[in-house]
Amino acid sequence: MNKLIFFLYLSTVILIYGAEPPYPQSLENQPKHIVLQIMEQLPDKDLISFAQTSKKYRDIAQQCKMQKMLQQREFFKSKIQGTYLNLGNMNLTYIIPGVFDDPAFNNLQDLFLENNKLTTLSTNTFNGLNNLIWLSLFNNQLTTLPVNIFNDCLYNLQWIFLSNNQLTSLAPIIFKNLKALIRLSLFNNPLDEQTKLILNQLTNKGVMVSY
Repeated sequence: MNKLIFFLYLSTVILIYGAEPPYPQSLENQPKHIVLQIMEQLPDKDLISFAQTSKKYRDIAQQCKMQKMLQQREFFKSKIQGTYLNLGNMNLTYIIPGVFDDPAFNNLQDLFLENNKLTTLSTNTFNGLNNLIWLSLFNNQLTTLPVNIFNDCLYNLQWIFLSNNQLTSLAPIIFKNLKALIRLSLFNNPLDEQTKLILNQLTNKGVMVSY
């Protein structure tokens, strides 16, 4: 199916069944590769809706997620400059888990993700970045961070910039694996008092913390 026919078909499906999934009945008799092409156009939350309808759609949704991750990975690879990766100002709303878990990212030391529209990150977002030293998430829309976001693979991380987000609280053990941490910036976040106590403990350990 060429692109023109495919998009005409997708437009017809949306027109008949509505823009909001699920509309699996409309695809029931379509070949798997056509269903995959249509599902690739959907955001992850809508893929979940499809996946819940049948094993067929669950398997296709899993394949679709993998393809999306590989596409994002290739895009990120194209932006690498030596040990430096600048993904700032790209309107990113989501980083697919595992996207950095590839040898191409093993030597990265500086990762810039500032000025995007990230609202959440997964536990294994930064897997594979063993040599990362500098991480900037400045000026996003993060409201929370997973307790294990800074896992064992980030043992070289020294600088973290999280200012201008919407973080209110952080888990007490969130920074426990960051033995090399030197600087942590959290300006302009509505942090609660318990989190400020946690940050003060980091200061007592010699980390330069600002909030």
